[in-house]
Amino acid sequence: MNYKKNISTNIKMLRLSQNMSQAELANSLNLSKAAISLHELSEHTPLTDTIIEISRLFNVKPGVFFSNHKDKKSTKLINVDGLSNTEIKAIATIINNLKKAH
Repeated sequence: MNYKKNISTNIKMLRLSQNMSQAELANSLNLSKAAISLHELSEHTPLTDTIIEISRLFNVKPGVFFSNHKDKKSTKLINVDGLSNTEIKAIATIINNLKKAH
């Protein structure tokens, strides 16, 4: 499994899911735009601290970066900022029930 490629793909996917430019992500992480570009091109693997900061920024678990989303039929990210844990659990329940129905 190519973890380096998975990390780069997932950084880009998360960034684009939030309509964020490389420059905006770099600014949020106190990195250069060039550093983000190198991460997304798999030319440089981000430090563990950077992965943790990106996961906090996008409200995902760090393990997401090691996943190969191409193996799944459809992977979408849902921004749940501002929702309570109860509301997030309700959304998860709805999604799971929809999956079972299909």
